[in-house]
Amino acid sequence: MTDTQAHRDTDVRFCSARTIVIGQNNVFVNGLLWAVEGDPEDHGNGELVAVYGAKNIYINNKHVIVAIGDHALADNHPHEPPLTHPLGRSPNVYVY
Repeated sequence: MTDTQAHRDTDVRFCSARTIVIGQNNVFVNGLLWAVEGDPEDHGNGELVAVYGAKNIYINNKHVIVAIGDHALADNHPHEPPLTHPLGRSPNVYVY
């Protein structure tokens, strides 16, 4: 995968849920908080999991999240976890 753009607060997931950044409050990308490992989404649960890249970039001691590469746990709807993975992203901020 080559798409390593920053996933941010209110960016959409594959299931149409939106990420809610609660794990940090001081690093912004294009005016939105950058998502970090453990951030949930608005369908309930669906915490983000960093699995892509070097995993050596942190915000407040939590791994940053990129779209189309990192994962998420299942949310409160009856579908498979891959649908909760991050999809929306910054148009111009990349990592790794």
